[in-house]
Amino acid sequence: MEKRTTNFRGFCSPNRYLQGPGIINSLKLFTDLFGSNIVFYIDKNIASFVSPKIKQIFDLNEINYEIIEFSGEITLASIESNKDKLLSIMSTADVLVAIGGGKTIDVTKVIAEAINVPIIVVPSVASTDAPTSGLSIIYKENGEHSHEIFLKKNPDFVIVDSEIIVKAPVRFFISGIGDALATFFEAEANQQSNYENVLSAEIGLSIGPSIAAKTIAKSCYETIIRDAELAVEAVKLGRLTEAVENIIEANTLLSGIGFETNGTAAAHAIHDGLTSIKPSFPTTHGERVAFGLLCEFIIENKEKSFIDSILQFYRNIGLPTTLSQIGLENLTNEQLLKIADITFNNVIHAEPVVITKEVIINSILLADHIGKNFKD
Repeated sequence: MEKRTTNFRGFCSPNRYLQGPGIINSLKLFTDLFGSNIVFYIDKNIASFVSPKIKQIFDLNEINYEIIEFSGEITLASIESNKDKLLSIMSTADVLVAIGGGKTIDVTKVIAEAINVPIIVVPSVASTDAPTSGLSIIYKENGEHSHEIFLKKNPDFVIVDSEIIVKAPVRFFISGIGDALATFFEAEANQQSNYENVLSAEIGLSIGPSIAAKTIAKSCYETIIRDAELAVEAVKLGRLTEAVENIIEANTLLSGIGFETNGTAAAHAIHDGLTSIKPSFPTTHGERVAFGLLCEFIIENKEKSFIDSILQFYRNIGLPTTLSQIGLENLTNEQLLKIADITFNNVIHAEPVVITKEVIINSILLADHIGKNFKD
């Protein structure tokens, strides 16, 4: 993306979004809208408890269906492998249903478009905004960010069962908050620099945000600040509350529409750079974005009191505030330069300031320093 060359504004979203406890039990109502031949693409990590539920619902109604399990990274190789696996059975399929986390969802979206069938997305975690978006993030075999595949449309249906979400590890829920929190601030950066949004790349026109897009991004931030801490405590106990429902929606729908129709900036650009260095332990997309957002605040010269308030919020819910907390302690100059190279050739130029590689490195080191020395 780059600076806008038109006065066009836009908005995109999934065709339908539904959320609530036990809504997966109504899945047949949604698949019936497309036909009676269904292929389920299920994350291998959750297949043991999701597959029996699917069988119970669809065996009872004598529906033709196939269940395929997905595992691994979302790479170009895995997409081709899974596409070949599906082609032999998709000739008579009416709809593809993706059930799982971001990797399962992103790979299924690419395949659904390639074989030209509708897609229903059923996320098992609220850790990313992959369920609603019209793009898929592709990684290299070593886990480094590679590129995005921009799709012709967003998912047809997104069905979010909050009872499933609340049973997932709380770390994923918190990670989703880190990803979603960046939505509003990256939207602001794009508006101030008059940059194109993600929809521009998807359809090939220079487009900016609509009023609806800006409002959703702001609502995403306000919901997180109001409800996130109480929601995290509820999820730790495995309890579903109104605050949890609100954060599920913020992490999934508000953040998904917010980033796609406003654009991303430094937080996600630095995330992509950080993936180029192998961490000392596994980290999540949202954890890296959360640290990238601290760097964005430094680049934008936010007031120290405001940064302190965000650091306190991070501490309260369990988001990382230092490089060591995302497995990247003691970075060498060579590693910092590699991170800066990848970040520089990214969406960081949506920031309303002049970006250099030195600016990027300084923001990373200062964010780490402030995080280490922050006192509750």
